[in-house]
Amino acid sequence: MCRKLEFEQHSRGQALKDHVFKTIFVLDEEICRINCYLESKCISYNFDLRLVDNKHRCELSDSDHRLHPDDLQPENNFIYCTSKNHCSKNPCPLNKNCQNGFGDKGYRCQCHTGYTGEACDQCKKRIFTFNKIMPIIFHLVVWVKLNTIDACFRTRDENYGVFSIPQAGVIGAFKLVHLSGTLVCFNGNPTSYWGCQSSDYGSKTLMTFISHSDQKSILLPRPNLTQIGGPYCDNQRLYTYKLNGFNDVSPEIIFNTSSDPLQVTLDQQFWIWYGQDMADCSESNNGGESCVDVFGWYI
Repeated sequence: MCRKLEFEQHSRGQALKDHVFKTIFVLDEEICRINCYLESKCISYNFDLRLVDNKHRCELSDSDHRLHPDDLQPENNFIYCTSKNHCSKNPCPLNKNCQNGFGDKGYRCQCHTGYTGEACDQCKKRIFTFNKIMPIIFHLVVWVKLNTIDACFRTRDENYGVFSIPQAGVIGAFKLVHLSGTLVCFNGNPTSYWGCQSSDYGSKTLMTFISHSDQKSILLPRPNLTQIGGPYCDNQRLYTYKLNGFNDVSPEIIFNTSSDPLQVTLDQQFWIWYGQDMADCSESNNGGESCVDVFGWYI
């Protein structure tokens, strides 16, 4: 389908902020305008009059000053140009994305990325890779946040974090995202989000576990996807592990359960533990607290 864009406003000394989806460098403004025409979601552009290595900066935006008047701001050496926006009144259904400049009406409705079908209500299947070692096919859905308040756990004295399941279903992966705080397992050792940096543990520096409530048996991580090991406590329980793709200061860690998905029920509670606290071992010189958000990938 051919596209027709009617460029109508040309403002010198202004630029639209916070809506640029692509930046290129071009010889002149006409080429910038052509690139806006070629990008189906482009509605306006900012053109920098200054030269960088004999080219001009061209910023393509997926919105305009009519939808976001506060985002059109003074910017010396820039030209702002917009097209007639037939999508400004949101003519497309909820599950569809409006693309300006197509068809007799001046717009067309396309399914959002990852969806298909007449009503755009069917998820496409895509391949994702967790832990950099195992590809798994999931229906395209979003991570669902499971906790309503920060789940904070400490390193000693039975101070586990708590979260509850907000919707029943089957979960193919859990993700913990660090929010605040740090942990330490020995005085003078580097701080950590998820474990302990010590020569005693080598590369097995992770110590964050998930268990069912009222239990200290390890639910996550699954032994077949990690290398659990390290020193034994007096009660012969292990509390350190290695998870490919992550370390003790990663901003997040992901536990892949897709090979044996976890069936969960509404309001089911889980605990987050520091390994030495969970094992009641070597915790007297520990310190700190780590607060996280917990997400589930429902399949």
